[in-house]
Amino acid sequence: MPMFKALALCPQAVVIPPDIAKYVRVGREVRQAMQTLTPLVEPLSIDEAFLDMSGTQRVHGMIPAKVLARFARDVERDIGITVSDFNKAVKFYSEVFGCPLVGVSDAPPDRVRAFFGVDGPAPACKIGWVRVPGGGILEIFAFEPKLPPETKIPWNRTGLTHFSFNVRDTQKWYDYLVSKGVECLSKPEQSPRGHWFFFAKDMDGNLIEMIDLKGMHYVLDWLGPLGGILFRRGRYKQYYE
Repeated sequence: MPMFKALALCPQAVVIPPDIAKYVRVGREVRQAMQTLTPLVEPLSIDEAFLDMSGTQRVHGMIPAKVLARFARDVERDIGITVSDFNKAVKFYSEVFGCPLVGVSDAPPDRVRAFFGVDGPAPACKIGWVRVPGGGILEIFAFEPKLPPETKIPWNRTGLTHFSFNVRDTQKWYDYLVSKGVECLSKPEQSPRGHWFFFAKDMDGNLIEMIDLKGMHYVLDWLGPLGGILFRRGRYKQYYE
């Protein structure tokens, strides 16, 4: 419904100003991700587009409906990290975790200054989208000029501390990562709730949790949306108040 009609029907409505710049940025990022599915993308507006998926079943190994369902899930599971060297990051996540690079974008200097707040004679930012097998997107940012990484991030600091890969058999993964020369901070251990986990670092020291949820993996995978609704109305209701 157009805003003028909404205000005519509800004059007392509180209207929050839209962040058009953010809409445009995210819209372009999603559209670039769409082009990893098919080159035939016809934009309609900032947040709408037609995708011609004809003949792509052999490429993706599944029917278009499943590809688009997986794509929607991936968009919701996007995590971004800043890296010191774009090529090294792509190589690390590809060779160690089997995560292929599916999209690349170079932000112009004016955009880097205005949006990211990075100054300099000619600031640059290369953005890459790395697809995680099983679903999810890891977004990598490489800036020039760059700041040195933090040597240690306190766990009680507000903000992102780490991200997780959901795996099967943490001991197998631990042995594999050690064989690849990846720094592991601890051996696999079992949490009080029953899942197994350990922590490793990428080439820039970004903290990665390797976690095996055991039977809960299937509960979250199959009943995730339903479980979220039930928990919100019952067991975890207090946290939404």
